[in-house]
Parts: sequence; structure tokens; C-alpha cells
Amino acid sequence: MTPSPEHRLAACPTLQVGTGLRIRLLANVVDASGAELYQVAFRTSSSTPFVSGTLTHAQGDTWDLHEDGASHTTSVTWASPDAVFALALGPDTATDPSAVAAAAPHWPAPIMDRLVRRRLSGPGTVAFDADWFLAELARSPLDHPLLLPDATSKLGLTGLERATAILAGLTAHEPHGETRAHGLAGLLRQALDQEPFIDHASVWGGEGRLIGEFYDGELAQLGTDIDDGCRAALGTGPLEVVFAATEPMGLGLGPGLPTDQAVSCGEDHDSDSVGWGCIAGEVTVGEAAHRAGVMPGMMMSHLSSPFVDLTPHRPEAPCFEAVLDMIDERRAMGLPLRITFDTAAPVTRLYAVEMPATVALGVLATATGYAPPLRSHDVGVGASFDRLCGSTLIWREATPRLFLGEAGSVTCAHTDICPQVQMAHALSGTKLLGVAAHHATSRLRAEHARTDEDGTEEDLEHNSTTVSTDRPLTVRASRLLCDPEVTIAVLQTGDLAVFDSGALHFASNGAEGITGAVYHGLITQATVPKLRLAAAAHAGSGPETGAYSGHLFAADLLRLVELQMAAQ
Repeated sequence: MTPSPEHRLAACPTLQVGTGLRIRLLANVVDASGAELYQVAFRTSSSTPFVSGTLTHAQGDTWDLHEDGASHTTSVTWASPDAVFALALGPDTATDPSAVAAAAPHWPAPIMDRLVRRRLSGPGTVAFDADWFLAELARSPLDHPLLLPDATSKLGLTGLERATAILAGLTAHEPHGETRAHGLAGLLRQALDQEPFIDHASVWGGEGRLIGEFYDGELAQLGTDIDDGCRAALGTGPLEVVFAATEPMGLGLGPGLPTDQAVSCGEDHDSDSVGWGCIAGEVTVGEAAHRAGVMPGMMMSHLSSPFVDLTPHRPEAPCFEAVLDMIDERRAMGLPLRITFDTAAPVTRLYAVEMPATVALGVLATATGYAPPLRSHDVGVGASFDRLCGSTLIWREATPRLFLGEAGSVTCAHTDICPQVQMAHALSGTKLLGVAAHHATSRLRAEHARTDEDGTEEDLEHNSTTVSTDRPLTVRASRLLCDPEVTIAVLQTGDLAVFDSGALHFASNGAEGITGAVYHGLITQATVPKLRLAAAAHAGSGPETGAYSGHLFAADLLRLVELQMAAQ
């Protein structure tokens, strides 16, 4: 596999050990027990060629060096394991301990220590050499994740370098030291409002999905796409409604903050209540609430005449039962009932997912004053991997997807309905990615991810485990995070994680700032057997099944892959 001249790869440095030994640290492979094995190339003198081998730690500063195919092992005195890993990373790719710690301040110390020291907690491989990484990508079935720190630079992915620069500009503080109003939704809304005035060959139009976390802890999609979701997240300001005492309100009500969610958030409320505050539930068409513009999910802000603050996230917030009593008392007295609703959906930790990367970045950059990325249909990553991988790459997604998440946003534990080699390129912030071993996925999916394909996507997100970074972990999240068959990888700007999307996986964005990444899928010759197994396991499923209308299924992708293989 030889890259083209315009795509030269960054080789790992040759390190001198003692007087004659020259060694290149290609990758660090960690097994389930935590034992580490370095894949290396070395030579013992300047007159001999480099040979392949392995390097394992014995004790202290002593290491065992073994040449592939040889019957003996050489003892080498070098440095501590942490010092050797730091040499392998290089000075430009050193892990920032404070940034990793700030990304997940509530996670267990042993996991965070491993992430700081090795970039992985659990079995997996950290590659240091670009050529070795590409060879492993071609030959590995990816039973565990593969990480290439500083991949954007090492693989020469110039399109991603521009994308990284754009996100750095978009997420930077404004001139007066304040972040953009309304967070991520405001940033996306600003770009979408400007798109009609931007001269672009391609149109974004808000394609993608906006996921938010409601007060009850449920993850749900807002609206039908990014455009619609931003409108729901931002709302139109306060809505005051006056209900006549003699007319039915036509409005179902529920607690704005249910008790179980308050407890999980660590809020101190009276647990004898079902919850606090009040939120609009079912709205009857044609009746008073509907005519006034009340929509399901609108949170009650306050009552007027007299004023009562109904905001649920306060120690002195009224319980749900008290709110109902106040409403009944006022209506029983024959007085008009004045309620002010917050028209913005009661969501936090927004996560914009599955946006077409190039057009979305182009609109975001131009609308906010930054130069757009390279005018390529895939931000350069697809064409680059075509050149880098050659014939070992059988299929790839035509449109890589941009993911932008607010601090603490997450995706729940799940397996993709169409498994493939998932490439996650970190553009900004700190992303924590969890991937289960392939053989453990069935067990973990039964506990942590809904498997009923007739359920809606909202059901999937609500019933599956999420692992938060900005608040204490739930018991369920701790079990998943600490499971010995789950590998956690930390991704910082420029890093690339590769994993089998048919394995159970989840993503947790850091607790500070906006996190950005580009995802795209591949199929290599080594991963075709897994695709065949997935297609056989889901025989009979199709695009018309349940909530997945329009999605590519394993059998669909297998047909495309087999056609491509037959044509080679």
C-alpha cells in the first residue's frame, strides 16, 4: 500500500536506545488484562535493516525485545512505561491531563488515569505510525477500537484541517468575552437564516437531526430536521394565556421535573411529590389552550395575579400537586387564570448529528464570517482514504457527517442497524467514546440498549443507557462504563478513532464547550465477514420496518459490497 506523492504520510521517529539499538514504536496493543505490547521495527546497528518485532515491559526500566520469528528475546534497559508511551506519542501529541480531567470530572479515577496515561481504558490499539495504522485498518476485523492520535496531520487530511480551523473560530468567544446567545441552537439558527443569501453550489437546508435532553432525562429528537429542531429549542419568547374560569382549558398537565430525575441530578426536593413545576401535555384541538398557541412540551413559567414562579429547578419550587391546587382554587373562585408558558422546548445539552459535513461547515463558516472548507463533496476524507487504502477499501459513505454537541451532550448506547467500519475524526473539544467488545455486545445490548426494531427512535433513546460527563453517574451508567468488556477512548482535536459500529457503542461529549467531529463509514475486505453475519441475522428486515424507514440495512449494504467486489 503506497500513498501517492501528494499524500506523504508521517512516519514515527526512530529512537536511540543505548549505543546501537534503533527502534520505531509503531503501535501499543492493550489486551483485556491491561497488558501492553508494542509493535516495533528495530535494528541493532546502522549496517543492518529494520526488522519487525514486539516490545513488552518486564520491570522497572527493563524491557523484552523480541524479533518476529526468532526464538530468543533480548533484554533492553530503557525507560519507564509512561515515559516510553510519551516518546511514542511525540511532543506534539502529548495528552493534556487537565483537559481530560475537565471533560469528565465525575468519572471513576482509574478510568480517567488510564485515559490520561494511555488514551484508552480497556482493550484496544493506539497506533503511532501512519503506515502501520493503514495496514492494520486493512487487515483487522476491529474486534476492539483502533486509535490514531493526531491523525489529521499524520495522514495529511487537509480538508479536516480547514474544518478544525472553522470550528475553532465558531466556538471561540465573541469580542466582548461572551459566547453566542442561545448556545448551539442559536449558532445553527444564525447560519440557517443566512443560507439563502450565500452563493453555494450545494444547499444544506438544515439536513440532520437535533437531539436534546428533557428535564425528565429523556433524549429525544426536536422537530424533523436541524432547522425545525432549532425553532423548537429557541421558541418565540414568553406566551401569556388567559383561561376563562368557565371554559375547559383543553390541556393535560404533568410535572416539569419528575422526582426520579431530580434525585439523579442531585437536586434537593421533597420526594413525597411526583415532581415539581408543571409542563403542558396533551393539547385538545380547538379548545382554549390550542387556540392560544400552547403546544405539548411547553413549560409553565409562572402564574400571574398574584405572581407565582413555577420554574422547577429551584429548591423552593412548588411541587406539581401544589400547582394543580393553585389552578383549581383560582378557577373555583371564578377568576381568569393567567399562565405564562416558555415556548422554548425544555431541553438542555443539545447535540446536532448527521449533518452533511461539507455543506453544513460551508454555511456555518460563511454565515459567521469564516472562510468555508475545501470545496469537496466529502471534506476530503473519502477521497483521501480512497488513495490511502487502495483496493482494500471496498465501499465508503459518499457523504461524511458532521456532529456538534454542547457540553455534556451524549448519544445513548446502541448498535448500528447497518454495521460498518466507523471513522470518528475529532475536530474540537474532547470526546469520550465507549465501544464494547464484539463478543460482549449481545450481553450488553440486553442490559443497556433497546433491541425492539418496532419501537420508535424516541423509545430507543429513552430506554438506552447514557453516560454523562457533567454530573454524577447513574448506577446503570456506572455499570456500562466500568464493564471490563467496554473500551473507553479519549479523542482530542486531530485524533481518529476507528471501531465496528455493529458493536455496542456510545459517545459522551466533554463537560466544557462545544465538541465537534466528522464521522464516515467504510467497509474493508477484513470486515466483510461481519457484514455477512449481520445481514443473515436481520434477514427479512427492510427499509419499511418500524422507525427506520429510508435507512440502509446490512443486507442492502452487502449487495453493494458484493457488486463492488465482483467488479474488482
